Amino acid sequence: MSKWELARYLIDAKKCVDSILYIEQNLASLKNVGVREKVNTKRDAFFTRCCIVLDKALPKKKKELCATDQIVERLYYERDKNSAHKDADYVPVDYSSLADVAHEMQTQIVHIRDICTDALPSVV
Repeated sequence: MSKWELARYLIDAKKCVDSILYIEQNLASLKNVGVREKVNTKRDAFFTRCCIVLDKALPKKKKELCATDQIVERLYYERDKNSAHKDADYVPVDYSSLADVAHEMQTQIVHIRDICTDALPSVV
């Protein structure tokens, strides 16, 4: 996969964060839209895309990364236990607000960019 194809997955993940930030800022106007479902859909897409970047940028390093990096471990946990399919033993994080959800996702995406920097275009 080329650097720009990989960057596209990261950019799409960033769009998911932006969508959740938009929902959080306009929550009062969106109360009849099914916000929980929209947020869950965006989170699922976010985790899937971030893990694609990790899998392609750092192939065969999932176990090593999960053992040494809590952020990467959390991304794979969310994808494997909740986003890709629903496991009965999944334990969700209890967030106090959508802002907290978005902040954690921002932290995760910056971390992914930092550890995958060699596999991404320099302008990302």
